[in-house]
Amino acid sequence: MKCSDSLGLAVLSFFLVSGIFAESNPASLERLMPKNLEHPYLHFSKEELPALRERVRTDPRAEVVYQRLLKECDRLLDMPVSREVPPRGKGISPYFIRTGDPYDHYRTELGRNAFYLAFIYQMTGDEKYARKSYEFAEALSVLDSWVDNWDKFQWLYWMGKPYGAKWNEEEDNEIVYSYDLGAAEASKQLAATYDWIYPTLNDYERKRIRNALLENAVLRLRGNYDYQWWAHAWRTNWLPVCFSGVGLAALAMYSEDPQLLDVVEETRVRINKYFEESIGQDGGYQEGVGYWRYGMENAVLFAAVLKKISGGRVDMFDNPRLRKTIQFPLYTFVAPIGSVAFADSRAFLQARDAHLTYMSYSQGNYALYNKLAQELDSPQAKWLAELFRPFDYRRRPLDFDLYSIIWPEAEIEPSLPDSSAPMSMHFRTIDWVIMRASWEDENVPLLAAKGGIHDDPHHGHLDSGQFAIAYRGEWYVKELGYLQPNGLGYWDHRRRFKEYVHANALGHNVVFVNGEQQKYGPEYFSKVLEFRSTATQDYALIDASKAYPGKELKGWRRHIIFRKPHFFVVLDEVESAPDADIAVRVHPGVPFSLKEDYALFTGERGVMAALPLLPQTFTFREDRHPILPEVKDAVLYWVPYYDLKTTAASEKTYIVNIFVPIEDEAEAQRILGASRAARDGNNLRVSVMYKGTQNSWEFDLSNRVAQLR
Repeated sequence: MKCSDSLGLAVLSFFLVSGIFAESNPASLERLMPKNLEHPYLHFSKEELPALRERVRTDPRAEVVYQRLLKECDRLLDMPVSREVPPRGKGISPYFIRTGDPYDHYRTELGRNAFYLAFIYQMTGDEKYARKSYEFAEALSVLDSWVDNWDKFQWLYWMGKPYGAKWNEEEDNEIVYSYDLGAAEASKQLAATYDWIYPTLNDYERKRIRNALLENAVLRLRGNYDYQWWAHAWRTNWLPVCFSGVGLAALAMYSEDPQLLDVVEETRVRINKYFEESIGQDGGYQEGVGYWRYGMENAVLFAAVLKKISGGRVDMFDNPRLRKTIQFPLYTFVAPIGSVAFADSRAFLQARDAHLTYMSYSQGNYALYNKLAQELDSPQAKWLAELFRPFDYRRRPLDFDLYSIIWPEAEIEPSLPDSSAPMSMHFRTIDWVIMRASWEDENVPLLAAKGGIHDDPHHGHLDSGQFAIAYRGEWYVKELGYLQPNGLGYWDHRRRFKEYVHANALGHNVVFVNGEQQKYGPEYFSKVLEFRSTATQDYALIDASKAYPGKELKGWRRHIIFRKPHFFVVLDEVESAPDADIAVRVHPGVPFSLKEDYALFTGERGVMAALPLLPQTFTFREDRHPILPEVKDAVLYWVPYYDLKTTAASEKTYIVNIFVPIEDEAEAQRILGASRAARDGNNLRVSVMYKGTQNSWEFDLSNRVAQLR
């Protein structure tokens, strides 16, 4: 190789690593940004302050949030700022001590307290809040790192790398862990603090905070983005969280240091790419609703600031995929105020009669949905915002609620989709299915089911074919969701995430043949082959055959019918060797009992039955998972389930279950006695008598995949 060739490759390598070959153009951005800005300008200007002060006097929700913040800051005025920095853990897994890591807690409190006090200074004009804010900010600035203990190389590296990143698992040069979620949060908070208390600072104090933002945020990334494992991880929440942190830090210093616009532009380009890659064609998001909310909060925050400072000339809200994303939290909404907990989203746990009841748990917040309603001109986003209008003043932290003061209420009437739009949804990119017959009536059951690819090492579950049923505010058939409590207890350095029942197939409502489990990797997947929705019936067909190694389970397809608005039919067609042991697993989310020929689920305000119509011969087996997260002081608890077990009589086994709300056991027995499922040659006929009405379906078995007629 010639010397000139080597030099050319070196220059090319430099440009690739520095991000210059991304679709960024700092010069173009510079032409769109104003010059000589006066602090504050980041989230609001001095001219906008009167409107904020009026808002907390006239808007009931903003008033309550403001009074809560004001009282918190009055308390902080008398709080000594400790300079005794807790030591970082040495030799102990931070996952084991995650719930009480002293260093991370210390950094978090410093940033949060400075942030609150700086905002209250702007709202009141009283410099005592600014001076106290600087005390916390200066203590945060002294720290030589804002990175959480658990995000260091020796721990986080072993979690695995998400598919969708540039390097996947093959390349191994993105091994820098000098900036993480905690550092991004500190960056955002200190950026706002600097902007808000700037008028009260002397020259040294301003440089002190800028020094910290440069050393702990901007210069750790600028020109080195692609050594960070998350910098091309387009499908994970880490990218918008981390880039928004460094982008807001650069914007806060932009008036003193305009050359930092290259960081702002890099952030803009990468978050736009995140929108395009992570948001599916129908708005779906693979990591689940919880991490959609986390990533979207940060992306929206950066987009809102950039749009405001540029006077609307740089508008990231015009991204076509972003405009579709509100469908995800909307269609995964569960009445009365909850959401589908697939992947690492959360379902609220409630202890009742020594049983963990799974209640609805909503994802999002008022400020996020209100801002999306404003920017996207979305009545549905405003409808979601209204779910969060009641404010719990006892709650802490209040970080994002602060933006419900800064951002005005969207001037759009809240509404659900009109009657011409279907209530049910197939999110095609991620292969989630939501079946509903009402948006707000919790007395009408809802079913969620999923396919998808098993290529997410962080928040994906091995759950192809999984389904869950919500009814009257509870999950009668549940998704375990995120490991609770002590969620990080299953992310340890041995990559054992998928060994926990919350993440692997054992903890999901799927099928097993001779105990064979689903596997992790992009070669393991399932697909929603068909989805139809009408006013009276929904139908989905999920092929989960490729989610297993294929040694025992040769094929599995799950048909789901929702006879609106009452009950669900689940038909499993399982291919295996004759005499194989087949188990159909169900995790009830409420107390349950197994009768001789059906299962009974008893919730707080309703009863549901699972009625098997096929096979003719089966047994029930009740069991439970012992759960003990690898976190200090974690307490063992149990997650119950049952299996419907049968032995394959031939290479094809058909299993039919009806999940139906009932008044009492007598009604369950009447429905079971009057309902039938039977094969007749190449036909499988299912007939269910419910509330005096006969409902029938016929499946054509002549093809390899049974088809609903």
